[in-house]
Amino acid sequence: DEGVNIRCSPGTSCSPVGKISAGEKLTCDKETQGELVIDPNGDGSSSTWYHLADGRGWMSAVYIQKN
Repeated sequence: DEGVNIRCSPGTSCSPVGKISAGEKLTCDKETQGELVIDPNGDGSSSTWYHLADGRGWMSAVYIQKN
């Protein structure tokens, strides 16, 4: 399965509720601190999580590129 998991809360202990494809544009409406996520490619880590404005769930900032 390609893509990044969307979670029901800001942490990986919550089951995935969907996926986002690479390059998909997102709108986020909330930012919070949650579980620390380490990038599997070695590009850093973050405990910041963003809530998707469409209500689908939360994504770690590790996987979001802000424009």
